Amino acid sequence: MARTRGETIINETGLATSKTYDLKLDWLPKLALQAVYSVSTPAAKTFPDTSVDIVLDKINVAGHGFKTGLKGQFTTDGSLPGGISALTDYFIIRIDDDMFRVADSLALAESGTYTLINSTGSGNHTFTPTAYSDASIGLASSNDGTNFVDLPTCQVTIASSGNTIFNVVEPAYRFLRFKFTPVSGAVDLAVHLNGYDSLGGAEGTGQIQ
Repeated sequence: MARTRGETIINETGLATSKTYDLKLDWLPKLALQAVYSVSTPAAKTFPDTSVDIVLDKINVAGHGFKTGLKGQFTTDGSLPGGISALTDYFIIRIDDDMFRVADSLALAESGTYTLINSTGSGNHTFTPTAYSDASIGLASSNDGTNFVDLPTCQVTIASSGNTIFNVVEPAYRFLRFKFTPVSGAVDLAVHLNGYDSLGGAEGTGQIQ
């Protein structure tokens, strides 16, 4: 029998965006997916007004630790940068370890559409990530690889750190999609695949997207 033993197909730290991972099941009619997750929302970061770049609409904070999609709000001991409002949710667009932009919604952050900043404001500003809340993981199925339907018994809310195993035996569909959907905060997520081809034949490599 062709077997796949403990292959790690997903390994993300600080995940805060919607993610999907597709498997083609023609080669593997029996499998188990184990999702291991740990809540890992980063700490707030404070930076001076001189760290705000109004030409490139970005903020420079060394080692900020934020990932794209992370939700949070700005506060200040002076006045906020122009284009940024108090008591308003913004979503990180990570540029690199030391720079980020923000967007007005998760969808805009995922598409890279950022908020325009027209002044640096004054004083020291702080971006505080919103506390973690109930992300979800689940499986969806498809026969054409384009139109997916959620599998109702394979949907789990991540309330805290832990792990879940999804078993799939002799599925009546060709494609399987693992989905992660955030609410707020961030998660370290690893997904391990184990399974075998009960029909025999050469071991497949699968198609992971």
